[in-house]
Amino acid sequence: MPGVVVREMSCPLCGSQDSELFQIAGDLNWKTEGTFTYLTCVQCGLIYLSSPLSQDQLHKAYPPSYQEKQDLNLRRKVRMVESVAIKGRLLDIGCGRGFFLDEMRKRGWEVEGVDFSRQSAEAAEKDFGLRVKQAPIEDVLLPQGHYDCITLWHTLEHLTSPLLCLEKVHAALKMNGHLVIAVPNGMSWQARFFGRYWYHLDAPRHLTLFSQEVLRTFLEKMGFQILTLDHFSSIQNVFGWRMSLLHLFGLGTPPPSQDFFDDVKHGRWVLAKVLWILFFIPAVLFATLESAMGRGGTIEVIARKQSS
Repeated sequence: MPGVVVREMSCPLCGSQDSELFQIAGDLNWKTEGTFTYLTCVQCGLIYLSSPLSQDQLHKAYPPSYQEKQDLNLRRKVRMVESVAIKGRLLDIGCGRGFFLDEMRKRGWEVEGVDFSRQSAEAAEKDFGLRVKQAPIEDVLLPQGHYDCITLWHTLEHLTSPLLCLEKVHAALKMNGHLVIAVPNGMSWQARFFGRYWYHLDAPRHLTLFSQEVLRTFLEKMGFQILTLDHFSSIQNVFGWRMSLLHLFGLGTPPPSQDFFDDVKHGRWVLAKVLWILFFIPAVLFATLESAMGRGGTIEVIARKQSS
């Protein structure tokens, strides 16, 4: 149970080996076999997966349908970037199929992308003619002082070495360049309420989970000035509450079985649809309240590389 002191792999952010059990969970979203243990670092507070899958196993844990068919947060992303950054060079790490990069290019930005998924990189090039480097960001050599803005939209939590990524980002930004990050909030109300049923835990694909305190502390230590820190994403937060409720009732994503008619026969599909509709308004209310209290399901940060 939480609070038990254990010793597993060291914290990928600060290197400490002192940790407490955060959660033991299965893959409720895409049914990867096994159970996965998440620890909380006693030293810095980062939540991390104690024994990540190998790279080959991790690739298999991402089904083809994991990549987005559209970007429902596109307008919000554009607003966040252009609220602080003039047009210039933009790098999107974890760019997926390139919807955001395509939109920013249309708005006058010079864009590049990085994504570890070959399928996504090829789709971005085929559909939008984008230049996307297909590789883990840990293996990518970025030019120093080159970019005006770098974005990580729900990417940092998927990386084996978030510290190395942030160090690379800091070096690759121009002085006074901007970093925009969105990550799940491991200290959100929905995370605490649903526990191992929390949708955004997303074991074993999420290797780390940040709180706002941990993210702020490490960004400031690395030489970033936090400009804005927000907790409300109308898509991610509300979706997190609704999907977590389905998990709680054993009705996950994808449907409980791959046989649609079997699901209908046992009433699972019908129940899932009913709960999905009925829980919309409560989910909006809970997401709004948790965000107002600084414990929303998502953390969104805009930071600037400081001149000194």
